[in-house]
Amino acid sequence: MMGGGSLGVALEFDAESKALLKRLERETPRTFRAAHAAAATRAQNRLRKVMRMGGGLYGVPPFAPRHEMTLLLHPNGVPGGMLADKSVIQKGRIGDGQWIGWVDRLTEWASVYQGAGRYPFEGWQKAALHRNNRSLDGYHIPDYYDRPPRMVIDPFSADLAAAFPKMVIEMYEKICKRREKKGQVIA
Repeated sequence: MMGGGSLGVALEFDAESKALLKRLERETPRTFRAAHAAAATRAQNRLRKVMRMGGGLYGVPPFAPRHEMTLLLHPNGVPGGMLADKSVIQKGRIGDGQWIGWVDRLTEWASVYQGAGRYPFEGWQKAALHRNNRSLDGYHIPDYYDRPPRMVIDPFSADLAAAFPKMVIEMYEKICKRREKKGQVIA
C-alpha cells in the first residue's frame, strides 16, 4: 500500500485471506474494488487518528511526551503536528492495491519524526529562538535538543495487516446489502 516516494504502509496477507479476497475479486470485481477502496479509506482514517491521538491505538505505542520547549513554542499543538493534519495523510491506487501514507513533500519529515535524534543548539540558534518567540522569555534553552523516537509505520502496518482483510470483507458485505436493498446487481 505505498506510493512512489511516499512513506506509508505496505501489507502482505496470509494465504487464507488472500484466497478469499481473490475469489471475491474474481466473482464480483466492481463490488470488490469499491470495498477495497472503502477499506483503504478506513485505514487512512485510522492513521490520521493515530497521529492526532499521539499513538496508543491500532498497534502504535503512545508517543513520547513532547519536549518542554516544544510545548512553550506550540502550546495548542496536537501530537504529530503537521504530520497529523488530515490533508497530508493520503491514499491512492497502486497496481491492484492501495497505498496509505504521507504526501511526498512530507516523506522525509515523517521518517525523521519516527527516529530518535540529538543535535546541539548553537548560540545563534538560541538567540534567534528567544528573539522570535516571546513564549520562551525566561526559559533556559538546553544545549542539546533530544528527540525521542515515535514509531508509527511499522507497528501500524503490523496491526493493519491483520485488520485490513476483515475491513475489506466488512465493506464488501455492507456494499452488497446496500445494492441488494436498491435492487442493484452485485457485479
